[in-house]
Amino acid sequence: MEKIKKIIVDGFPIGIRGLDDALEAVAKKFPNGPDERVKEELLKILSLKNYIPESAVDRYKEAFLREFKKFTG
Repeated sequence: MEKIKKIIVDGFPIGIRGLDDALEAVAKKFPNGPDERVKEELLKILSLKNYIPESAVDRYKEAFLREFKKFTG
């Protein structure tokens, strides 16, 4: 069973399936950004296992980038 991690999107806690694996994969592929590429990669990976409303894509991408920066220090 895959771990679900909560992140804050637009002020609300949202459960995201597979976040740690996605962060690790993107950190290996793009260790130093650029931010737009990191956001797109994380969205591509995470949208396979999570419902991301079209109207909130930009807010999710910002939350994913924030988690990525925490993950990579």
